[in-house]
Amino acid sequence: MKEDEIIRLVASRLYGEGENPLYPGDDSFVVDLKEGRYVITCDQYIEGVHFGGDYFTYQEMAVRAVYATVSDICAMGAKPQFYMLCLGLPPNVDMDVVEQIAEGLYRAQEALNIKCIAGDTTSSKSVNLSVFCFGISEGRVLQRSRVNVNDDIYISGEIGLSYVGLELLKGGLNRKSAEAERWGRAIERHITPLPRVELGLSLAERGIANACIDTSDSLSICLNHLSASSGVGIEIDRDTLPISSELIRFSEMKDFDLLEVALYAGEDYELLFTTSNSKSEEIDNLSRKLGIRLTRVGRAFEGEGVYLIGMGERLKIEAKGFSHFGR
Repeated sequence: MKEDEIIRLVASRLYGEGENPLYPGDDSFVVDLKEGRYVITCDQYIEGVHFGGDYFTYQEMAVRAVYATVSDICAMGAKPQFYMLCLGLPPNVDMDVVEQIAEGLYRAQEALNIKCIAGDTTSSKSVNLSVFCFGISEGRVLQRSRVNVNDDIYISGEIGLSYVGLELLKGGLNRKSAEAERWGRAIERHITPLPRVELGLSLAERGIANACIDTSDSLSICLNHLSASSGVGIEIDRDTLPISSELIRFSEMKDFDLLEVALYAGEDYELLFTTSNSKSEEIDNLSRKLGIRLTRVGRAFEGEGVYLIGMGERLKIEAKGFSHFGR
C-alpha cells in the first residue's frame, strides 16, 4: 500500500465526514491555548518487543498502545484530550493489518473520548506504533517528586493481574476456551488495560494526592522512583498489598514466590499515589463513587530507600523489573 492510501484508510475509520484533520491537510495541527497547562507524553510500542503477535491481534495492539500512553497522563492528574500517532509498517503490509489497527485506534479513542490530530507513517521491519498524547490540567499537576514525610501510600486496583494474563498467553492458552474464561480478568488487564482517567482527575482536582505514578513498571521500580524523586523513605506493609486472587491461584499452580512477582512484575497500569493521612475518609468515599479499590499499603518517612515490613522483618526493596537495555 502507498503512504497516502494508508493515511486515507486509517483516517476514514477515525473521523466522520468533514471532521478529519489528517487528510487532506497540513503537516501540523494548530491548538488554541486557553487556561490550563498541557501535559504531554509519548510511548513506543514495537511488535515482538511489547506485543506478541501470536496472541495479540493488531486491533488489540492499537488499543493497548493508546491506553498505555494515556495512563501516563492520568498519573499526572490531567484529562487526556488528543493524541498523535507515528505508524511504522512493513513495506508489504496487508490492508487487513491496517484496517485492524485503524479499528483499534477508533475503539480506544471512543472509550477515552479523545481524537487523533496528526501523525506520520514510515516503513519498518515490524509493526511499530509511537503514540504522543496530550492532556490538559486546569489545577495542580501530580508529580512523583512531591511525596511528603508521613504521607500515606495508596494503590488502585489489584496487583498481578497483567502478569498472570501475560504468562497464560505466552503459555499458549486458547483465548476461546472455557479455561480462558476462568482467567478473563487477568487476560483483559494485560491486553486492554483501561487507564484510570477519572481517578487521576479526582485525585488532582480534589487535592487528595500529593504525588502519583502509574504502575506500568514494576511496583518496586515505581516505589523507588517516588522515594528518590522526593527525597524520602518509604515503608510498605506486606500484609496490606492488594494481590489479586488470580495471582494467588496462579502461584499455587506454578509454585513461584508470590511476593516476588507482586513486587517485581509490572504492566498493571494502576495508580500509585501518596496523600496526607487526614484524607482517608475522602479516599474511601472516592473509592465507592468510582467503584475502584483503593488500598493503603504504606507510608513515607524521613530518610531514604524503600522497605517491606512484615513477619518481624524489614527488608529493602530494590528497583527491579523489565528493562529494554538490561541493568
